Amino acid sequence: MDTDGGLEPLSYFVAAQLSAGAEREVSIFAELLGSVSSERLVLLNSPVDVSLGELLSDAEALALRLADAGVREAHCVALWLPAGRELIVAMLATRSLGAVYSILGVRCTQFELARDLRELGSSCVVTTLAAMQRVHNEVTELVLHSENGHLVVARCATVAERSALNRHDACVIFTSGSSAQPKAVVLSDSAVTANAHAVVAFTGMSEVDRSVVFTPPQFAFAQSQILSHLVARAPFLPWPSGVVASGELWATLAELAVTGVAANPSSYRLLLSSNNSPTELLSVRYAVSAGQPLTSDLLATLR
Repeated sequence: MDTDGGLEPLSYFVAAQLSAGAEREVSIFAELLGSVSSERLVLLNSPVDVSLGELLSDAEALALRLADAGVREAHCVALWLPAGRELIVAMLATRSLGAVYSILGVRCTQFELARDLRELGSSCVVTTLAAMQRVHNEVTELVLHSENGHLVVARCATVAERSALNRHDACVIFTSGSSAQPKAVVLSDSAVTANAHAVVAFTGMSEVDRSVVFTPPQFAFAQSQILSHLVARAPFLPWPSGVVASGELWATLAELAVTGVAANPSSYRLLLSSNNSPTELLSVRYAVSAGQPLTSDLLATLR
């Protein structure tokens, strides 16, 4: 990447996308990074409501840090962050450089972290100081490079960069590992763009909708939810702790008067069983299920 001509990272990526030719659909990342409606509210209570413009400003600052750390087009950047503002900022910053991101589960072990970094060929990690301290004893190759608010850009000196990727690849998702060894699957810009627009189309999602994204962000289903909400300008609350039996998530859904919910069937069952009040979500107009078979009894309960 050459920024000597005065192009900032965000505008570079948008320009590169547009110059690819009319036959190629502009990616969802270029659409977001080049947005002219940046005053739109996109994140709820994170810990305060956040506009797209604020996300883009944070992403531009982080992109400069990543470039200083040596991140270039088609490099893979590991994001070891919980769901929240910082994670979405890191996604946008990485793509603004034409680099590819991979989100690692925040509960992954030291062994899993080291294995995934080697599999990705990623020597750059965006994380937090607290997370780094948790693996300091074993993954000592993570060396602090720079800070940006709560975020840390770190170098993993023992992992050799390799690039079987290109700037039209968006992210790498690790499968759940049901076959014992998780596999890294590349999702392209065109794939995530088509998916996000399809979700917006079949749900009729728009800026009047709101939701909570509680699928763990390392899964493709979470990426689908995050990107579809962003492109539809439908505000959402990133929920970092998943579904638990306490009823807190159900209460939050009711308090926010969410209009849409997306989850896999197991999460729906846990969510429904946690409603001890019981409180109805009268504001909900659609429910999306994915990832597992949807049985007729659960469908009836959801209705």
